[in-house]
Order: sequence, then structure tokens, then C-alpha cells
Amino acid sequence: MKASPDSSIIDSIGRWPFPALHEHKSENDWFEISKDHADQLIGAVPPIYIPGGFMVGEAQTIDRRGVSVYTAIIHIGYRYFARDLPIDQKREARNLAMEAIGSRGKRKACRNDAGA
Repeated sequence: MKASPDSSIIDSIGRWPFPALHEHKSENDWFEISKDHADQLIGAVPPIYIPGGFMVGEAQTIDRRGVSVYTAIIHIGYRYFARDLPIDQKREARNLAMEAIGSRGKRKACRNDAGA
């Protein structure tokens, strides 16, 4: 699976990324989050470790195929990215994030006003 040319990185640094991340309709976008938020998420419930990061260890939903969807957190350099991702794509998560970063022509602001 390749990142779409329509992939965007949504700036959520300084804002808690939820519920905006779960409500986001594009399957190609990643939310850039702070290290502090990544640290909070890894400590929330036991994580599922994946190449380049982890998945929050509690499924958020299931997709139309019946596959559990988790929030994936990927660490690239000094940056952190989050996206809901089906568990069967866990090995591809880092590559998907890197492709989105490389192909991003757009950077969007997070619309979540919930605060940090």
C-alpha cells in the first residue's frame, strides 16, 4: 500500500489530537503530534510495538472488512505522527508515514479545539 499523492500532515502539535484524529475521514492523512502526547499514549494501555513505533493497545473500531483499527504512533527523527490504522497494516505503518511526509504538498491545521 502506497501513500496517496493526496496525503497530508495535519499539525496537531500543542493540541490533544483526539477526537479529531478518530473523526478524520481521509485514510491517507497523518497527524503530527508532540513527544509529550506520544509518551502519554504509550503509557495509556499496554502498547503493540511495531516497526518505527507502536499502536495504542486498545482497538478504536473495526473497518468494513471486520479488521480491528488501532491508533498507530510512528517516530521519525525527532517527529511523531499518529493515524488510525487497521492491525493488518502494522508492518507498513512507518513506510506509509514516511511516504506521506515525502509526498506532502499540503500541511493542514488540526481543527480540534480541545486543548492539550
